Amino acid sequence: MLIFLDYPMCRHEAKGIRLIVKKISNILFPDKDLIGLRTRLEDMTFGGGGGITIPPFSQKDMEHLRIPLHEILLATNNLSENNIIAVGGFGKVYQGLSEQHGTIAVKQLDRRHGQGDHEFMMEIALLSAYKHENLVSLVGYCDKDGEKILVLKYEINGSLDKHVHRKDLTWIQRLQICLDVAKGLKYLHEDVGAQHRILHRDVKSSNILLDENWKAKISDFGLSKNSSCKCAVRLVNAREYHFSAELAQNHYEKDTLDEIIDSGLRSQMNSDCLSIYSTIAYQCLKKRRDERPTMGLVVDQLEKALDYQQGLSGSLHDVYISFRHRDTECHIVDDIYDALHQGDVSTYKDEVTQSRNESVLLKAIERSRLYVIIFTKKFAINSWYLDEVAKIIDCMKEKRQFLLPIFLNVSRSDVRTQKGYFGDVMSEYDRHPRMEVWRNALVEATNAPGLEYSKFRSSADLVTNVVEEIKNGLSTQDN
Repeated sequence: MLIFLDYPMCRHEAKGIRLIVKKISNILFPDKDLIGLRTRLEDMTFGGGGGITIPPFSQKDMEHLRIPLHEILLATNNLSENNIIAVGGFGKVYQGLSEQHGTIAVKQLDRRHGQGDHEFMMEIALLSAYKHENLVSLVGYCDKDGEKILVLKYEINGSLDKHVHRKDLTWIQRLQICLDVAKGLKYLHEDVGAQHRILHRDVKSSNILLDENWKAKISDFGLSKNSSCKCAVRLVNAREYHFSAELAQNHYEKDTLDEIIDSGLRSQMNSDCLSIYSTIAYQCLKKRRDERPTMGLVVDQLEKALDYQQGLSGSLHDVYISFRHRDTECHIVDDIYDALHQGDVSTYKDEVTQSRNESVLLKAIERSRLYVIIFTKKFAINSWYLDEVAKIIDCMKEKRQFLLPIFLNVSRSDVRTQKGYFGDVMSEYDRHPRMEVWRNALVEATNAPGLEYSKFRSSADLVTNVVEEIKNGLSTQDN
């Protein structure tokens, strides 16, 4: 199974959270040097890749989170070794039963494990400010007699690392857990406001807790940072699976993922579900940050994968782009793809680096909602591209779907009539048995409203218009 590591897209991360930690510490621990200096944080804006607005806190705001040490000791049998349920970077975690708070998880800071006051304060600052169904819930804290303790809601099924090897943890449960984690990260990255964006930086199976219904909760925020820049996600393999991200990428590109997937799990997987799941995972493994998807897109794709697994109808992709790789020196295809990607439009374009597996491409065409065909002078130099157009036209007619032809360095009339350089290339197939099918498909394609590059001042203008047309087409289908 694959887990998420959130990853920044910008070089300069804002330092707002450190200031929050420093200021809140003056409120939570009034016995320290700055006692009385400030009992309330006023609205302030700090720099760092843009401003970060820090909400006001007061001692009164945090008072309800204080839990007396004697209550924690009573709940955990004096922090008995028999109550230990986990040991992590923060220290030991105890299960306890509190008369006031019910069953609780008690995290006792142990500096020998590498964390300290900063991580302690970070968890209080973040978990008291951010609330989401897929984030662990803070019950309170204690800072008394040298102890620094966090009290969290106890999640009965413990951490994910204790379950990943179980044969009875089904594929659909694993998929739902992935979706829960993605939703939690999306909240931190995109839903808290641009100036309060949080990078967790330590998402792993041991930091994902599971409640009684197996709903996943992200925990352990001690290493988190605040960033005012847009976040991408990186999807990597958990260490316990013993194969590298590079191996997974290679098998995806060769369409041989079945060789590395547990046979018991593979037998449970709907093929369309696996296709969309592995595609978004593959995109998350991209080395270039701008090629990796946002968490919003990851959530969207995992929801689609879950729909397929549950037998619900839908499309694998919003848009399928048909083009000839060697005709894209101007990078127009990449520009269109990136623009749609940034708008969270799920787009399929065959990777230059992977072999053209016709079964994969045909399935992608069948499972797409809209089509873009980028015609060039040499588009027809390989018969596959003509077959691709024919398949798109068949799907378009059957499902009444939207097609946007783009004429990059060739005229619409030359494609329709197979004249000029385009016609010269096509003449190589005069005796091909599918020639009539291809000609009819090209006529159908050129009859659709399209865009000609020659009529735009720049490629950027063309890309803007393409994206607008596609979004209008998607909106029309939705209605």
